[in-house]
Amino acid sequence: MALVVDRAELLINEVCRFCGKWRDFFAIIGVGVSTYCLYCAIKNSVCSIWEHFSGVFTVKRRLEKYGSHAVVIGPASAIRNELMKKLSDNGLHLILVHDEPPSDRYQTYFEFQYARQITTQNVQNLKTDAAVFDYRKLLSTNSIKLMFDTTCCVDQVPCMDLSSETALGRKKLREWFEKDARFRLAILLTRQHLASKAGSLAVTVVSCQNSGREFFKRKIFEESIARLLYLSQSNRAIMDQYFLPWRLQNLVPLYDPFGDHSPGKKEADIAQGVGLLPTLYSFWVPKPITYVTHLLWSVGQSSISTGYLPHTFLLWCLKWLPLSCPLWTQPKQEQEQPSTSSDNFHIWRLSEE
Repeated sequence: MALVVDRAELLINEVCRFCGKWRDFFAIIGVGVSTYCLYCAIKNSVCSIWEHFSGVFTVKRRLEKYGSHAVVIGPASAIRNELMKKLSDNGLHLILVHDEPPSDRYQTYFEFQYARQITTQNVQNLKTDAAVFDYRKLLSTNSIKLMFDTTCCVDQVPCMDLSSETALGRKKLREWFEKDARFRLAILLTRQHLASKAGSLAVTVVSCQNSGREFFKRKIFEESIARLLYLSQSNRAIMDQYFLPWRLQNLVPLYDPFGDHSPGKKEADIAQGVGLLPTLYSFWVPKPITYVTHLLWSVGQSSISTGYLPHTFLLWCLKWLPLSCPLWTQPKQEQEQPSTSSDNFHIWRLSEE
């Protein structure tokens, strides 16, 4: 019995010695694989961070990749105006599709201020086949490969009583829908041209900065998504990039003449330092000129973004929170209620006619 025990002990020691050698071997392999994976993760993270922040120094070079001209489509807004200035400052000539009365003020301003040529096209002129042909020819002549769509940038929410039976109300409503249809036609024509150009880029900015109009902001977002789904089906060759700013400072606060508790008054007070430091407020709620500067840093680098680096970084941090976090869940009684009758005053709500 003692001999059997000694042999068993020797066998166990031999097995332990043999397995111990392989254990060290596998441990070395495991450490090597873990180190390599950690190296790849750090490398990819550093490369991603550098690619994102290197846009600060490569704006002009990235824009030049799309040629010397760019198309800007949209009505007058703070984002559109600042975007035109920044593009001209980076050496691009512009084709502006707008809905304003004919004037030479754009040509005079940009030629004097930035020494850049700007060609204006009134969207109301796109009513005939000849005008559409001329617009297509304008795009082809300048080899357009870059488009900025700001039709969903709204500084002030237009309000109309759609339930009104007055002729004036119906006329304004018809004019607005006609103008919106012309803008959509201009976007569609531009996208058809971009689809024939390799490496073209279509940038869309969706922003509604009117305080207290969350319903309208949601409608703006839904409209932009619907437009994306409709236009992207036949233009898969185009790189689409969407910027969704969270909040921008209103250049002209909307004051309530009957009280001091309007959202515009509160925002103006905060911006002036009432309750919060003005520097901190300006950092998290940028001005349109600051937002456009950050936007150009990201043009051509990602598919969708807020366009403002602090907001993008905060969004990157928030996505790591679990979906079961209390911040993301709301009690049933606090969920969004159906729209009230006041929503009928918004232009996006159709009448029952």
